Amino acid sequence: MEDETVPEVPLALVANAYLDKKAAQVRSKSIVWEAYERASLVTHEQVELIKAIDKRSPEQVQSAVKAKGTIYASLILHLLQNLSRADTVQYVCILADNILSGHDENAQFFHEVSGEDETYPFGPFFR
Repeated sequence: MEDETVPEVPLALVANAYLDKKAAQVRSKSIVWEAYERASLVTHEQVELIKAIDKRSPEQVQSAVKAKGTIYASLILHLLQNLSRADTVQYVCILADNILSGHDENAQFFHEVSGEDETYPFGPFFR
């Protein structure tokens, strides 16, 4: 059998007006993370991590992720797995998108935390 290599396919940006509008609506909302902290659903440290990337410029998000990539990936997956309010879960998905859309390499952080839970990195997205 000949050595058949699969050519690399460049990533393509897929735009959808409905999803763009929905994402803008979700981004415009504010989540009171301190309420989740008071309910013991997140720790103070997790709230501080979220605030470091919440409503920040893409450059600020990428700077934070560059310094603590696996910590942010673990946090996003933890939030998706443990929170249930639809608006908050949507917001966490937007945070994940902000991380992943910054650099292609950021996806590696999500794979690196797979040892923390057998369902990581994909399970929380299917919940």
